[in-house]
Amino acid sequence: MNLNELEAKFKKNTFNNEDDIKIYFHSDIVKPLLEELNPEMAGQYHSEDVLKAGGRTDATFQNISFEFKKEGYFDKVSGIKEAVYGRDRTDHGLHDYILSNAGINVNDKIDVIVKKILSGIGVGFDGKQFIFARFIPSTQKNVVNTSKVKIDINEAINIDFIYEVKDFSKGIKRLALLLKQTDKISLSKQMLCAVINPKSDWDYPKVCVNLQTDVR
Repeated sequence: MNLNELEAKFKKNTFNNEDDIKIYFHSDIVKPLLEELNPEMAGQYHSEDVLKAGGRTDATFQNISFEFKKEGYFDKVSGIKEAVYGRDRTDHGLHDYILSNAGINVNDKIDVIVKKILSGIGVGFDGKQFIFARFIPSTQKNVVNTSKVKIDINEAINIDFIYEVKDFSKGIKRLALLLKQTDKISLSKQMLCAVINPKSDWDYPKVCVNLQTDVR
């Protein structure tokens, strides 16, 4: 599959608002990627998914939560922050969606909670740039802010939260790798390399080497 062609087709559209971004993101990017890379899981992409633990994502696929903004919204740092953390104390962002979509149960032990949170991924998109957000293992114990979700984590745990912004070309490559998953996976270079078929059109050694620096 030629990702440059998908990018070019998407950019031919007119985006008047956030809904246009969401509609064409699915029709011109997600749908053809899933049809090519993971057709059996195509039905797992859901628009405006209401999460039991709080919040409504613009879309979800497995453990991936999506947040869309109007075209060029990430040109400003404030737009990026809003997508990641929400507009205010009540508005949800990728940080909250990852927690809500983790499937944490009240009786889960702390090691299970950590594992579930680490498997989540948040993807933001404004028609020009992507945001990739996730929790990662940490040597330091940190308190996870669960004030916007219906989850109680009553102790500091060894995880940290990070996010990064990627341009369209780099972002769609990473998105393709994530959509190729057949099981819920975390956004690590080891797991991303594991889901690439060495016999596919992807240059396996090159992609995995690039991930050493592209995925932290």
